[in-house]
Amino acid sequence: MVKARENIVTFAPLRDIRLAAKVVIETARHLAPGVSEAVVQEREEAAHERGLEEGRLEMEAGFPARLDQTRREWESSAQAEAIRRLGQLEQSINTQISDKLKALEEPLVVLATEAAIKLVNGLPIDVPMVEAAVREALALVEQNAEVTIFLHPEDLALLKEGGSELLSPAPHARKLSFVINPQVSRGGCLVETTHGLIDAQRETRIELLRRAIRE
Repeated sequence: MVKARENIVTFAPLRDIRLAAKVVIETARHLAPGVSEAVVQEREEAAHERGLEEGRLEMEAGFPARLDQTRREWESSAQAEAIRRLGQLEQSINTQISDKLKALEEPLVVLATEAAIKLVNGLPIDVPMVEAAVREALALVEQNAEVTIFLHPEDLALLKEGGSELLSPAPHARKLSFVINPQVSRGGCLVETTHGLIDAQRETRIELLRRAIRE
């Protein structure tokens, strides 16, 4: 029958102690043949117990260090995992913010454009505004082309009253013919050439701007 003590699993230092105790006992047997078996057994058990106690003390002495090492390893691993997860969270948040901004970009541009259009439409019609519309249309016409400019009657009257240089004949300037047309909206113009008609009315330019934003 196997004794209970022989079923104990020990660490390497404890095994070394048991082996050393066994060697001592065997040596004692050879040196003292007159010693009874009971005494030898008692001494063997005592040596075994001392070996167990010394092994236990050795393990207890090393346990705090192993525990501390295990704790540091766990903390290091936990910290690395926390940093990794924070990095993933930051990347996810940045991606979501970027997507939200892209989704809001078009509505914001449209809103800003509509606000600008309302602002422009609310401005009073004056000479600089009419001149700007005419010059914008003329920029699309060839220099030597014959040009007829259709204006709202009130806008042509503004140019005359304001002494606009567009109405002043000059030797170096192209010849411009101005014709009143009540169908032309105020603040804009229609420019007719031999190649076609250029619509520079305000509502037309506004619609072109809106199309450009939608595209």
